Amino acid sequence: MGFMSGEERALGAALSRLGYANPFLPERIEAERAALGPAFVHADRVWSVRADRTVQNPNIARLAERAAALAATLRERLAAGAEPAASDRGLYEDVVLYLLYTRYENDLFDLVVQPADASDAGRRIPFYEKFHADCQHFLDLPGVPLPGRQEPGHLFASLFQVRRACAPPSGSRSSRTTCAATGGRSTSGWTTSPR
Repeated sequence: MGFMSGEERALGAALSRLGYANPFLPERIEAERAALGPAFVHADRVWSVRADRTVQNPNIARLAERAAALAATLRERLAAGAEPAASDRGLYEDVVLYLLYTRYENDLFDLVVQPADASDAGRRIPFYEKFHADCQHFLDLPGVPLPGRQEPGHLFASLFQVRRACAPPSGSRSSRTTCAATGGRSTSGWTTSPR
């Protein structure tokens, strides 16, 4: 076997598509189905928030579990000296990005909905060090050049903006939502810089 089995590559490709897909088009659901196979639970034709549901999409937790397991397996192979092709390194990086977003999505949401004011300037983000450590663990492997060369602070800001773009409008009663759309406005007064 090379760096990835055919099954692992198919899962990685499906998770990569999830990370880049418009969450409000059928392609999102198709990628979920591809990543989960028989474990996929059909909920809607397209992803959307429904006020009548406690769990918006039953597949989200399963996808996060599969991303975590695949990222850990592939990282272990890289640390042991595997030399994947450039395309497989890119796929690994996409799986890790998906993992990081899902792992920190709720923490990022909390930052989005907390009102920021002048007293927040320079305030530490409580989970940033753990996020930074996860980035280094998965993305900073000696001798393994990844195509994105993700810098943790920039990646954090990008994921924050993705989460911010998908937050319910201010004053909304909507619950937490999962979104893979891009966009957003400027960040709050929080900082990720070292102490």
